[in-house]
Amino acid sequence: MSLRDGAIISRCRTEKFEHNDPVSLDTALTRQAGRRQLVIVEGIYSMDGDFGNLKELIDIAQSHGASVFVDEAHSMLACGDNGRGAAEKFGVEDRIPLIYGTFSKAFGALGGFVAGSAETLDYLRFYAHPYVYSCALPPVVVAGILKALEIGQRQTELRRQLWENADYFHSQLRSMEVDTGPSSTYIMPIVIGERERMYRLGHELRRRGLWVAPVDYPAVPLNRVCFRACVTANHTRADLDEALNILADTLSPAALQNA
Repeated sequence: MSLRDGAIISRCRTEKFEHNDPVSLDTALTRQAGRRQLVIVEGIYSMDGDFGNLKELIDIAQSHGASVFVDEAHSMLACGDNGRGAAEKFGVEDRIPLIYGTFSKAFGALGGFVAGSAETLDYLRFYAHPYVYSCALPPVVVAGILKALEIGQRQTELRRQLWENADYFHSQLRSMEVDTGPSSTYIMPIVIGERERMYRLGHELRRRGLWVAPVDYPAVPLNRVCFRACVTANHTRADLDEALNILADTLSPAALQNA
């Protein structure tokens, strides 16, 4: 929705392409040949938990002379050797002129940032109305962001633990034959596919002590309504096993028949 609202405010023409599909992107850019073009993709997609196909999509964008903007909201601090996101993980940082991130995920704060050339950022400061007419972040929030950045850069073991937890949780969900879509990260959809059933199961999961966020239409297609589970570096193996036990009980065939 932020992307859609930004497009409306800037009065630009938008063109969609199929998820992570270089051929579809090539077709979309060809339709708009002759215009200034900006390709916007995510480092990690927030609903499905899969990585953006950065290398191939950037190849296509550059072949059309288009700029690339990567939303690293869900990958910043968690991906790459230094925590700089999916672009660092896939070695394409030097090919991306604009990167966006939020402070409301791994930083545990609020607000966000755009990183790019000094010329582009000066332009945004003067012409991005939501920025110009917003209050500055409170100093205590800025201090928290700086401390989170310091911790993320210094305590690299946190990233290692995060990915170990994610790999373990993924493997256990697969063994339970839970549909997690294309997820390959610490964001995992648990696809239910029926709205009423999802909300009934959500109440049961909360009653059992497990909170997984319901993701309803139109954020996802009606037949892909789901819970979104996110593991963190602070989850212990006991935490994950307890969550898996609750999911196994609640999502068992017998439980689903009664739901």
